[in-house]
Amino acid sequence: MTSITNGRADASKLEAVDMAVVEAAEAQKYHPAVRAVRAIGTLGDQPPMLALSATLLAQGWRDDDRRLMRAGTRMLASELVTIIIKDLVKRAVTRTRPHLLRDEGRYEVRTGGPRDGAYSSFPSGHTAGAVAVARALTREYPQTAIPAYALAATVAVGQIPECAHYPTDVAAGAMVGLASELIVDRVVRTIDARSEA
Repeated sequence: MTSITNGRADASKLEAVDMAVVEAAEAQKYHPAVRAVRAIGTLGDQPPMLALSATLLAQGWRDDDRRLMRAGTRMLASELVTIIIKDLVKRAVTRTRPHLLRDEGRYEVRTGGPRDGAYSSFPSGHTAGAVAVARALTREYPQTAIPAYALAATVAVGQIPECAHYPTDVAAGAMVGLASELIVDRVVRTIDARSEA
């Protein structure tokens, strides 16, 4: 367990880098480019990701477009699996959000502990959802890879100047998103293989 109050002496080198990056990013949070990134970062929240996925699924159903329906289904399933895995990790790991270090000089990371928002920095759920949904979309529409991944990366980066997450929270969120989408992809491939047999 790392616990810091009014100082950073006990932080590991990686934690110290995390703290320094957040501090530098937050100092630029009012720059127009950073404000735009922060605004885009809100799109990675669960409601927008679920709404986007459900909208594509519904549009595919309405237009009898099986490919679009598959994309929407993959995206929706990937986001739902991401929510489950992310919540399990957040329950297992307590890490205070950067704003607590900034505002109160408090930083803590350990297993277990409080579950409220201020103690649930690890991993970044916005990043996890954005990465999972982007990867799910590109399974059906590979040509969307550049904009989809660029948007997911922007969502991820936007968490840092917001003082919502440390860079390692963002990296862990990306891994959760990739793993969640991979689980869904395996299920889809298994279903496809059985239907072709």
